[in-house]
Amino acid sequence: MKFFKRITALSLLGLLSACSTVRQHDGPPGYAVDVSKIPNAVPRVLPLSKNNPHEYEVRGRVYYTLRSSRHYDKHGIASWYGTLFDGHRTSTGERYSMLGMTAASKVLPLPTFVRVTNLRNGRQVIVKVNDRGPFVADPRRIIDLSYVAAKKLGMLAHGTAYVDVKAIDPVQFARNERLKQQERQRREMGLLNNQIQVAMNHPHPSIYLRVGTYQDRAFAERVRHRLRHVVGSRITVAQRRVHGHFYRLEVGPFKNRQLAMRMQRRIHGAGLGNGKILTG
Repeated sequence: MKFFKRITALSLLGLLSACSTVRQHDGPPGYAVDVSKIPNAVPRVLPLSKNNPHEYEVRGRVYYTLRSSRHYDKHGIASWYGTLFDGHRTSTGERYSMLGMTAASKVLPLPTFVRVTNLRNGRQVIVKVNDRGPFVADPRRIIDLSYVAAKKLGMLAHGTAYVDVKAIDPVQFARNERLKQQERQRREMGLLNNQIQVAMNHPHPSIYLRVGTYQDRAFAERVRHRLRHVVGSRITVAQRRVHGHFYRLEVGPFKNRQLAMRMQRRIHGAGLGNGKILTG
C-alpha cells in the first residue's frame, strides 16, 4: 500500500499496510509449503523507493522514518501476515507475496535488507523490507514478516516471536560471501590435496587423469605450469613423451575414481580441458 507524507482518517482504511492489527481472515495458505526450497533474500544495492517520506501519520500517530539503515540493530517483537494481504501492493509498489522473503517496518528506509534472528530458537532469515507496519499499540512490535519468513523462523504457532533485527550492508555482504566462497574452495583444495597425497603413497596406484597430449613441447610446459596452480604443489603432474614427438600431461595417481573425478571437474572449471580418467 502506498503511503503519502500524511495519511488522513478518511483514507486510512484503504491505505493501511498489510501489517495492520486486522487478523480476522488472515492466516497461512491452504496448502503445504516446503520452506526449505525457498532461499533467503539476497542483499543487493537498490535505489530507494520514491515513497520514503521522512514522516507519515496513521491513526493520529506520526511516525518518523530513518534517513539510513546503517547500524540499525534492534530487539523487539515480530509478527507475520499471510493470505489476507497476498497480492496487495506494498509501500514500494511491489505486490506482497506470502511466499516471498519480505517484511514491513515502520521506520526503516525502503527497501532495506535485514537479518532477523528468532531469539527463542536461534533461527535466522534474511528478508527485504518493502512495506510499512505493523501499526499496533504495542511499541515493542518492530517488524511484520511474510508467512514464509515466519515459518522459517519457527514462529507460526506462537504468532509472534522475540527477535533481533539487524540491517545488512549489501556491499559488505557481497564481499563477505566472496571471502566465504574462497575459503570453502581453499578447504576443499586442501582436503583433496591431502587425499591425493595419501593415494600417491599407496603401493599400487593405478588411476590417473590424462589432461591432454601436445605436439609442441613449449605449449605443454605452459599448460603444465597452469596445472600447478590448479592442482597444488603436492600433486604430481607428469609430462610423458609419446609417439616420438608428442607430450602427454597426466595428473595423479588417485586412490579411487571419485578423487579423480573431483580433480577432473576442478581442471575443467579452470579451462584446461575435460581430461580423461585412465585405469591400469
